[in-house]
Amino acid sequence: MSTTIPSGKDIKRKWYVLDASGKTLGRLATHAASVLAGKLNPLYTPYIDMGDHVVIINAEPSPSSVARWPPSSRSTRADSTRTSPSSLSRWKSSASFA
Repeated sequence: MSTTIPSGKDIKRKWYVLDASGKTLGRLATHAASVLAGKLNPLYTPYIDMGDHVVIINAEPSPSSVARWPPSSRSTRADSTRTSPSSLSRWKSSASFA
């Protein structure tokens, strides 16, 4: 049995429409990245561009997990030493909540 290596002419690109409503931003981005890299293709080869096209709809109301960054009330001593008040104030000033 021989290994099949696809050439650039053999690649048939598809269009994927991803609906972002109710999905977390990071999980949606991970799925879109795997489609763009071509990892859903059974003939995936890392050094050949086999990626497909992606269209993301309803991306405006997608929830983000950024608001969970400040430590919870059950933080340990190691957590409290890493989270200084200055870093917390920088995070609050740079974060924009809609």
